[in-house]
This record gives sequence, C-alpha cells and structure tokens, in this order.
Amino acid sequence: MYLDWKKLIASISFEPHKHKVEIDGVSFTSIPDIGATDIDGRFGYVEAKYDISRLTDEELARLDKCSRWYEREGYAYEVLDRKTLESNGLIQTIALLRRYRSLRYPPETLARAKRCLIHERAATLREHQERAKQRGVPLSILYVLLYRQELSLIFEKLVHAKVALCRR
Repeated sequence: MYLDWKKLIASISFEPHKHKVEIDGVSFTSIPDIGATDIDGRFGYVEAKYDISRLTDEELARLDKCSRWYEREGYAYEVLDRKTLESNGLIQTIALLRRYRSLRYPPETLARAKRCLIHERAATLREHQERAKQRGVPLSILYVLLYRQELSLIFEKLVHAKVALCRR
C-alpha cells in the first residue's frame, strides 16, 4: 500500500525474482518481497519486515549483505519496517485516503480546490479538514488531493473516525 501510494513508483510485483547473492565470501539465496519500477524505469527491490528492532544480529547482517549486493548489481534496495510506517499514522492514513484515489474530477475543479486549500506549511489531516470546511471544499476533493500528495500532510496517529465517509 505504501509503495502504491508513492508517486515515483510506476509498478509493483511480489517476490518477482530469486537471486544468488555472493558477497564477503558468503553465498545464499535472496527472494526480495517486492520488486518495484520507478517512473524513470529503474528497477529495485524492497524487503518488508514487521519490526527491524526485533531482528537478530544474523538477520541484520544478511540484510546488510543483500543491500550491498543489490546496490553493487545496480538495483535500488530498501528495507521497509511496518512498525515504523504504522508508528506515526502514515500507513493508516494512506489506507483511509486510498478509497478516494479513483474519484475523478475535472482538472479545473481540483486546481481551484487546491488553490483554496494550499498553505505555506504542511498540516495534519484534522487541520486540512477544518480548512476545507471553512472554504467550502468537499471532503472527497480534499481526500483526492491528499492521496495524490498535492497538499502537504503531517502524519499523526489516527483515531479511525477522522476520515468521514463522503459522497462524490
């Protein structure tokens, strides 16, 4: 979900390749969790973990070897930690806003709403909602703009009632 939301990612595949990693005199098989192609056509890999702080020294050393090997082979390589993504409300906010990603509005409607909502500093979801309410911008348009990352959002732990359902 996080990679799908990132604007620079063009496509995602799950466990796309198996590699024989040979580094520091050690050889082992690596099957990264996710393969991703960015908008420039560069392919990379993502290893997903729940909580990096709970990995053993051996697991961390293996991830380090993978990172160095993939980089040496010309691939981007990143370890994503779900606990970190969840700790500041990022993944929960993306999950709630994601349902609005497919809504379509005329470009001029979105541009007008963006001009009404744009602010010199990033804001929390609550602040954006209040600003939209004050300026008469429907929440669905706000959520589309936020999901598309056209407004700066400060992520915070969510109370699940924060994103109210709305109709187009």
